[in-house]
Amino acid sequence: TMTMTKNKEQPTNTNDNLASEQATPEKAMAMVANKRKKAKKTSSVDGSAYVGRRISREFDRIIYNGTVDSFDSRRNLWHVTYNNGDAEELDHVELLFALDLFQGNSDVSYVGRRVSKKFGRKIYHGSVDKLDESDRLWHVTYDDGDAEELDHGELLFAMDMFDCINNINTAPPKTTDQIMKETATKLHPQTKDTAAQKSATDDEQPLSPQTIGAAAQKSAA
Repeated sequence: TMTMTKNKEQPTNTNDNLASEQATPEKAMAMVANKRKKAKKTSSVDGSAYVGRRISREFDRIIYNGTVDSFDSRRNLWHVTYNNGDAEELDHVELLFALDLFQGNSDVSYVGRRVSKKFGRKIYHGSVDKLDESDRLWHVTYDDGDAEELDHGELLFAMDMFDCINNINTAPPKTTDQIMKETATKLHPQTKDTAAQKSATDDEQPLSPQTIGAAAQKSAA
């Protein structure tokens, strides 16, 4: 539910001004709803940034987990493969809900989060400052002092825009093997020649936690 309107360019045509003055509240609300609907479908985010992210979707009251494995830039759709082998394509809003469900966020956890939203040609940043639990709406105050309430889908879209603009959580999480290899490299640096000789062996036989622990003790000694 919108409770504010950002500054807009003033029309120069007198007929436009007259039509604006005669517009009914119902027409105004319809115009706002139409603009919000278009905003949900418009994204300047690099879709490939979501590839590799884990998601969850609910089907018949059962939660299924999966992974985003590709992005179709022409159709602006993400291909998801679930752990059971099933697959489907998600649009941006569906993807954001799936990412959020996998993370297990509660409604109150959004309070304090930063958001971004585009009004006209300008992007405004703000913060979620409170939750209306009865209507399940989140109150957002923008940095210029304006404010509005967002529903769940609008909030996810606004948080995602802020995160993508600031490169927050856009990369897929690292696997356990990647973390272990990076830790081992820091504890026991290798020359380029040694690393090249062992790269194939490392891929076939990942370091165990015991090996990393031994390397850490040796490094400390």
